[in-house]
Parts: sequence; structure tokens; C-alpha cells
Amino acid sequence: MSDAQVPARVKGRSSTQDWLDVAQVGDGQVRLKSGQVAALMEVRGIGFGQLSYEEQDAVIDQYRAFLNALNCPVQIVSTTEVVRLDGYLNALKERASVAENDELRLLILAQHDFLRDLVHLERPLTHRHFVVVWAEATAGGLIERRRGHVQAGLEAMGLACTAPGRAPLLNVLVAAYGAGRGLPGGEGAV
Repeated sequence: MSDAQVPARVKGRSSTQDWLDVAQVGDGQVRLKSGQVAALMEVRGIGFGQLSYEEQDAVIDQYRAFLNALNCPVQIVSTTEVVRLDGYLNALKERASVAENDELRLLILAQHDFLRDLVHLERPLTHRHFVVVWAEATAGGLIERRRGHVQAGLEAMGLACTAPGRAPLLNVLVAAYGAGRGLPGGEGAV
């Protein structure tokens, strides 16, 4: 790496922020140093596998119509995280120690042991899905219009969309950068 590529702070004290493309995170949006803005929407599933074949076909047709109606590029980001039950297991042990009677204490301990063994055998996972819409920060109101258009299309399929808070946004960024992908800055969007 040449001296021209090394941020000025590296010579003294360096910060991870010097190396990231991200300028600001909040309000369901990520602002990049390049001037682009990404609006993220968390999308909750509808239990597709539990629908009848006719209902599945209808959802597929709605999804096709949604994709064909898009007037801007979007990205679909899915994350998988291990569910951490340590705190809950500790709380169960605490409740068992102050249980009113032996029968209740044994039930609580049985629940604790069942969950502990389950977590040991299989790591429980949680899946989160996000749709990302991109725009230039200088394109006054464009990101909000694009987000509204995409959200309306998703909600027409029965999918619930919410703007994630700061913590879920940071988790998505950590997952993206941790996998070596970084934020594509709108490149390669669907």
C-alpha cells in the first residue's frame, strides 16, 4: 500500500472508521462516504412453506409482479444469527431457586435442562431479511420515494416491513464487512 492510500491518522493513531465506507448510521438509513444513501427495510416472512400450493402460486405471481414493477435497483440481504439463550437459562435457574414449591421448581429445572440440551445438540438460529434501496444523498427525497414504492409492493404481498433501528443496522453492517463483502454501494443490485 502506498503512502497516498494510507489515511492520515494511521501514522499516529488509526481508527477502524478511517477504513470503512460508512459515514453515518441511523433512522433506517446508512450514509456512505461516497454520498450514497441506503434505506433498509426489515421484512418479516409469511410462512411460505405452510401455505397451500394455490396460495404459494399466488405469492410467486405477486413477487413476479413486484419485481417487474420496480423502478430502482434493490438488494435483498439475509442474515443468520445464533440465538443466545445464556441469559434466559440463567434466569430460569434463578427462578427455580426461589420457586414457591418443589413441583414448580422441578418444572422450571426441567425446562432449563431441556433448553440447555437442545442448544447443545442444535444451535438455534434466527433469520432476518432486509431489502435495501439506494440513492444519491443529493437527490432530494428520492430515497424516501423509492423506499415507499418498494414497501408498498412488499406489503401488497402480505409482507410486513419496518425500518430497523440502529442496532439491527449495525448487525447487518458487521455481517457484511465480516464476510469480506463490505457494502457494495449499490453495485450488483437486483
